[in-house]
Amino acid sequence: MSEHRMAAIFYVGLVDGTAPPSLEELAVRAGLTNLLRDRDPDVLYGQWSVMESVRAQRETLALHVCLQLYPHLSDLLDRRNDGDGAMPIAEAFRDACEALRPDAALFYTSPDAVEPDYIAAQYPKVLGLDGILLDESRPSLLYLESEIAAHFPEAYRAGRDSLPAIGGLLLFRGMGERRWW
Repeated sequence: MSEHRMAAIFYVGLVDGTAPPSLEELAVRAGLTNLLRDRDPDVLYGQWSVMESVRAQRETLALHVCLQLYPHLSDLLDRRNDGDGAMPIAEAFRDACEALRPDAALFYTSPDAVEPDYIAAQYPKVLGLDGILLDESRPSLLYLESEIAAHFPEAYRAGRDSLPAIGGLLLFRGMGERRWW
């Protein structure tokens, strides 16, 4: 089994005057089960739908708390050639978006996009409410809350599969067999 990981990144807005949610709270809301604490107190592992040993961590940013989930890339690769076998992964991402209500969420499958510097570079785009720039970071799945999605051009939606999502827009990178890439 490959140790290469994907990344699901959720930017959840902070509420003035309240403490950011804990990692455990965010992980449970996102749908992780069978949580195990790592030696590092800022890291948990759990199962996320069909994905096992998913690493979870959080970061408090200027206006958001960022939940980062790192499933194994093999969880996707083992399922994508099996018709809609990878759909539970997309559905887990969608369900987490509906539960967490992030301003934006990104699901990356490329090893380069899982690097901490690459992920950190996306936050100014979230702050700028810029769905186009977030899309240009080439996530395999892109979630934009409804206000940001309202300004996301129709031309960027064309030629892509989508999943219905309460409170926002969820787009794959492509269509059919190439929807994840």
